[in-house]
Amino acid sequence: MMPGPQVDQLDRIHPFDRFDTEVHRVCDRLAHLPIARLDAVADTVRHACAGLLACTAELGDPAPIPLPGLRPDALADQVTVLCADLRTAAQRAATQTAPAALETATALLVQLRRSI
Repeated sequence: MMPGPQVDQLDRIHPFDRFDTEVHRVCDRLAHLPIARLDAVADTVRHACAGLLACTAELGDPAPIPLPGLRPDALADQVTVLCADLRTAAQRAATQTAPAALETATALLVQLRRSI
């Protein structure tokens, strides 16, 4: 008997769990980067933060304010706070938009992690 098509492991994981995993990976990586490397990737991280804020706004959270221009060594904290806000907004939303917003945010985090 031939095996069926291989199902990607991530397809079986809940969107909140995938999101939480990527948040941890990105924040851990940012927290351990040397300051010179943080300086080099700061604009990339800020762009991802703007995307995370947009995902939160899609869920009805009244957070679409300009992000503060933080020093590179504080960007891991900014990502952490934005992701916590996004997770809370997704839990509150209880609509079909929550999984889509989480998937978009997770994709942003994966892209960020790979670029740093």
